[in-house]
Amino acid sequence: MVGTAVAPPWPADPVSFADGTCPRCGRQVDPVTLVCDGCRQVAGAPMGVVLGDPGRRLGQYLLDIALCLGTLGIGWFVWSLVTWKSGQTPAMRIMKLRVLHGATSRPARWLRMFVRELVVKMVVVGAVTAASFAAGVLLLDTMLLWDRGRRQVWDEIASTIVVDESGVPAHVLAEAWAPAATAAPVGPPVV
Repeated sequence: MVGTAVAPPWPADPVSFADGTCPRCGRQVDPVTLVCDGCRQVAGAPMGVVLGDPGRRLGQYLLDIALCLGTLGIGWFVWSLVTWKSGQTPAMRIMKLRVLHGATSRPARWLRMFVRELVVKMVVVGAVTAASFAAGVLLLDTMLLWDRGRRQVWDEIASTIVVDESGVPAHVLAEAWAPAATAAPVGPPVV
């Protein structure tokens, strides 16, 4: 049959949850998110368009990072400028994921994707990274408060301790810390 269009296996019309149930599986719909509690169908999207699985979204995020690193950031950014207009990042396009505008269930457009991917993610990731770094440094720096030997992680790893010599006269310290004379030289002779 040349020239005959084949109908898709499901309608391309947006799904409506007007009666509070999902036409795809018949289960109750969350009235706030407008997502089916059972099959995860999204209201306003074509039948079969469901919320992105957390595992696939994590994979997409890691793939975007790999693509960014692999193209030194430049290739990923240029590719993103093209894919953002359809609500996708380069990895989303590869993995068949898409960002929808929550109010319309339509693909997010270029400006919304720019704000989402660069402005919001950089601010949020930057803030979380800074807070995590600060919390980590604070935790590691204060470890000596509860360690019996008043050691921190780096002291444990390097087998070191930190001492206070402020109450000892300088001449005593100079004598105590002077290199010890050895009977035989260590290492090859210097010529």
